[in-house]
Amino acid sequence: MRQLFTLIFSLVFTLIVIGDHPVNAQSDEALEAISDEFVPGLVGHYVDSTGKTITRKDDAISFKWAGLSPDQRLTAAGFRAIWTGFLFTQAQGAFRIHAYVSGKGVVEIDGEVALEFDQEEPGWVASDPIQLEFDWLPFSADFRPSAENGVFKLFWQGPGFQLEPISARSWFHSPDKTPAGGFDTGRELVQSLRCARCHDLPNSGIDAGLAPDFSHVSSFVRKDWIISRLTSSKMTVGQKMPAFEMTDDDATAVAAFLMSQSKPVEEDLPAGDVKKSGDAESGKLTFMSIGCVACHQKDGVGDSTTFDGGLLDNINKKRTPDFWKAWFTQPDSVNKNHRMPLFKLSDEEVTNLVAFLTDAGKEQPADKDIELSDEVVRRGKILFESHSCTSCHEKNEERRPIDISVLHQSGCVSGIQRKTIQPGFKLDKQQQEMIAQFVTNAVTPTSEQTSHDLLQMNNCLQCHARDANKGIGDQLDAVLNSSPDLADVAAALAPPSLNSVGDKLHNAAIEKTIRRDDDGHRPWLRVRMPKFNLSDSEVASLVKYLVDRDRIPDGADVIHVPQSAKPQTEQEQAGSRLVTTDGFGCTSCHQIGSVIPPKAPLNAKGPNLSGLSSRIRKQWFDRWVRNPARIVPRMEMPSVKLAVRGVLDDQIDHQLHAVWDILNKPGFEPPKPGAVRTVRRSGILERNETAAILTDVIRDNGIQYIKPAVIGLTNRHNLLLNLQENQIAGWWQGDVARQRTAGKTWYWETPTESWLRPSDVLSDVFLEMDGNVIEPLRIGQFLTELDAWKQIEGGIEIDHRLTFDIANKKTVIRVRQQFKVPDDGKGIVRRIAAQGIPEGGILRVRMCSSDAKFKDTRITLPDADGQSLWIDVPDPTGYKLVGASHTLRIAETGLLLNYKTAFETDRFPVIPPVIDGVKPQLLHVIPGATVTRLPFSDEFMPTGLDWNDEGDLLVTSLKGRIWRLSDSDNDGLSDKAITYDDELAAPFGIQASTEYVDVINKYALLRMFDRDSDGVFEEVKTLASGWGHTADYHDWTVGLVTGENGVLFVTTCCEQDKRSLAAANLRGKVLKLIPREPTFDDPRLYRIEVVTGGHRFPVGIAANKDRELFVTDNQGNWNPFNELNHVKQGSHFGFINSTERGKIEPPPLVAPTIDIPHPWTRSVNGICFLETPKAVLERDQLNAFGPFEGHLIGCEYDTRRLIRMSLQKVGDVYQGAAYPFTYNEPKQGDPLLGPLACAVGPDGHLYVGCIRDSG
Repeated sequence: MRQLFTLIFSLVFTLIVIGDHPVNAQSDEALEAISDEFVPGLVGHYVDSTGKTITRKDDAISFKWAGLSPDQRLTAAGFRAIWTGFLFTQAQGAFRIHAYVSGKGVVEIDGEVALEFDQEEPGWVASDPIQLEFDWLPFSADFRPSAENGVFKLFWQGPGFQLEPISARSWFHSPDKTPAGGFDTGRELVQSLRCARCHDLPNSGIDAGLAPDFSHVSSFVRKDWIISRLTSSKMTVGQKMPAFEMTDDDATAVAAFLMSQSKPVEEDLPAGDVKKSGDAESGKLTFMSIGCVACHQKDGVGDSTTFDGGLLDNINKKRTPDFWKAWFTQPDSVNKNHRMPLFKLSDEEVTNLVAFLTDAGKEQPADKDIELSDEVVRRGKILFESHSCTSCHEKNEERRPIDISVLHQSGCVSGIQRKTIQPGFKLDKQQQEMIAQFVTNAVTPTSEQTSHDLLQMNNCLQCHARDANKGIGDQLDAVLNSSPDLADVAAALAPPSLNSVGDKLHNAAIEKTIRRDDDGHRPWLRVRMPKFNLSDSEVASLVKYLVDRDRIPDGADVIHVPQSAKPQTEQEQAGSRLVTTDGFGCTSCHQIGSVIPPKAPLNAKGPNLSGLSSRIRKQWFDRWVRNPARIVPRMEMPSVKLAVRGVLDDQIDHQLHAVWDILNKPGFEPPKPGAVRTVRRSGILERNETAAILTDVIRDNGIQYIKPAVIGLTNRHNLLLNLQENQIAGWWQGDVARQRTAGKTWYWETPTESWLRPSDVLSDVFLEMDGNVIEPLRIGQFLTELDAWKQIEGGIEIDHRLTFDIANKKTVIRVRQQFKVPDDGKGIVRRIAAQGIPEGGILRVRMCSSDAKFKDTRITLPDADGQSLWIDVPDPTGYKLVGASHTLRIAETGLLLNYKTAFETDRFPVIPPVIDGVKPQLLHVIPGATVTRLPFSDEFMPTGLDWNDEGDLLVTSLKGRIWRLSDSDNDGLSDKAITYDDELAAPFGIQASTEYVDVINKYALLRMFDRDSDGVFEEVKTLASGWGHTADYHDWTVGLVTGENGVLFVTTCCEQDKRSLAAANLRGKVLKLIPREPTFDDPRLYRIEVVTGGHRFPVGIAANKDRELFVTDNQGNWNPFNELNHVKQGSHFGFINSTERGKIEPPPLVAPTIDIPHPWTRSVNGICFLETPKAVLERDQLNAFGPFEGHLIGCEYDTRRLIRMSLQKVGDVYQGAAYPFTYNEPKQGDPLLGPLACAVGPDGHLYVGCIRDSG
């Protein structure tokens, strides 16, 4: 007979980080698509005081000449410059042109004068707003500098962007106007070839430095390579050492001389041949990824450039085995003149790199053995000196410069001349002309010459992108073609852009970065910045260059929005929210404090933002966050232009101020991302939301509360009541709480720091009798517990009790408190009333410690702003300072308190969209049965199932909520879900009726009333409690099973940790809850009786139609198998709690009804009997479960299956067997996830709740 089995599942919870935004598209594609009509840059026409004129291409107008010449071809004494070209606006609308200038000039755009100025001292000038079209607009600027302070830098602001430099991306000119660029290239060639080492070139600037030092040449260079290099006539483009074409005898003599002068290495260097032990493939990945290809070429990757480090193919033919580790770890010991920067490399990386560079340790022939006789060495020395080797390889202050005319007429640029002992370079005709152009026209140094040369020579722009230069990005295609394994980390192979870096960083931060004094702020990058061998003056020169080029000077005529006048605490709370995915989403891509982005892709990761102001300038930050792609094209970071609604009056400028301030607050830790769930109210009072209440374990800034009541009002003000000590332990504004997982633990945490802390460890409420203070008694673990809570207009009402010892007699006082939103929406109205105060007694409430100030009707609380938090006391007549606490009397009419704040409430006006589209899914896990996964999202973690009188399915969730599922289209499948907002402590069982449901959770049995079926529990009452519990996630209480005469049965899980006897009370038991009459002293409706003990984790409990009760137990310590146990009064099933071990005689062990086989079952939890409901049996005249009628179904979580158990009663003892009931690996489709709870519905179908979350 075909059976219908309907299964409910809670799908695997998938963590989704919100915060990725589309990048604000810029016009880069448009720039690249420009035809030959325009090319980048402006044409600059310069004329000096002598009338000499030059024309060159300038990338942008950003100059600080400081009295020096603008070009080496001009004199320094006065000049005029005229720039022509086109300004690409990239937008239509109102623009303002700004200039930081000292001098006289005029700027024209599209034929109109935009700016005119004449001033001696450097300062700002600005145009009125001008309307510009989206176009390449004709541009010209005519400028004459002031005598001593020549400065001219152009800026603009326009539609969608703040004041910024007019960068190279906006300047163009016609291709037919492009000036010849040979002069600058000639200068670079002169520098890289070290021409000034032999020739008198006073204006050539710095060169590439001394050629390699020969002090230890015998240790690190093969002799046969030296001879081969000196005899070679082969000249290659880009080769820095000229060719000499010596005879073999001459070359051997020079090699002998060098070997004779070589000294032993005194430093303690890494020894030995490491090339054989390394992994060449790993070495290749390191070489291709850390930045080596910016300077070197190997295996076809890397470009030959003027100042590169050379080709490394066949490098093994040059270097000895001892060279490698010394070079990578202590290059100074190899060559004191080296240009090689020092990388931080592990020993393994060095070994692997060597293996790669030496062709996996490919053996070389033995080095040539040469004669070192005095005669040979003496001849080698003569040859060494006659060929001017000392000019490049050694400092030679007494050298006699060679006439400059020789350099570009018949000198070494034109080839080898053996008769005149003249070496030769491989230079084409154009390169020779460029060198000639430079040496004949360079008449003066320029202000930026040295700094620019340092950038070039150290290949900074071969690695970093800056303006039109793409840096190492140009090499990435070749790198990935050569090393496809790096494709997944391609975004980590390029360093940060240097665009606007001089404006971005403080001077000290630039210097620190250049010196490599820290490990950087992007640890995920594979490319690494090495440490360069730069002098202090060189570092200072680079810093000055970047600052002069990039920094926007202070004092510009722009609108500055003042920082918000909100109190500091409010701004900090706003900033704390704004950096998360509930704001601008900073934590989605950036580390802040210890919070690391969990799922940011490599191309979106940003640097650590903590303490930003120590390195980044606020002015740049304000410009960057609003439009990062204007500074770095194609930047993944989104523009922040729209305010987050509901925060700091929706003012984007104030919000960004708050973000900056919170990022720079020492020790700031943002809310961790990845919360499983967030409890929040919108802060919009017109929505009439109900108050939130949470009663599960919560962590608040390092303090764990195991008996809390967290109340969240609709104005986003929240209170934490610590019922264990009867205190208000916290007051804050924002989200109520966030739920998280850690391993197998679920827990809640408060989202921010509290404004209010308990005055001390004493109860908030105490009794005064005859002038004596009487504190409440602890009943078990706690001073109090919630007897009830109820939704009221604008808030919530709670009832609880306190017990006092008065003359050795226990006296109970009932306390009722209300917490509501005040009329002005700011703060909390608290009302306290009490019943049962003994005659002559005064009930008092501790408000706060004496560091608060009480005056008239106000208690001002200490806070960061001084006057932003207070409590108004309309009737202060009962005020009294008791000990260190301000206290107030709770009169017969009650006590009214107004908790107030000057802080505006942040809001969440956006309602999250409802995710539709989940469809029922057929599963093929039981032969001959229809199994349907119901169409609900993955938020369920079902622990208990029951149906109300209307046929709706009520589900408890391990996460704390209750769900009501209904069948909206009458197709027999539940398809609509309503969530109740009360956050309970791991509810693990439910019984439903029309007006209320009874729910067992960690700390109590609750009756929860939804009288109008609107999805809100208007009132909740505690029916039974008293068993111990702690923060242990597994301190579950499981049920509910009904017995005779209204009795209920529940189970409690064991305790295995160190805890008090009160916290261990009634753990590992089956408990009977017996109805009782409530009293004033105890309003609970059930008393507790122990039925059985010795249970480990009895997570399944069920009774058959004969009211025989059974429980499961999980295998583990003391339990070698999963068990099914028959519950009989007084039985003990063998598990001993930690508080009992060694203190009690183990009771007689009752054998399980079934030892369920292990390991094909590892965690059997919920159970139910397959028994046909009476109505179905009467309707169909046959049972619903065929031959399985009366059998048990067990939920096996770990192996993801259901098991079936059959029972047989022999006398008074049950025995049975267990069988697989579902496929854990079905032949088609998905398996069950993690069965946890099951029940037979009123329709005669089996329902199973599954989870797959941690826990």
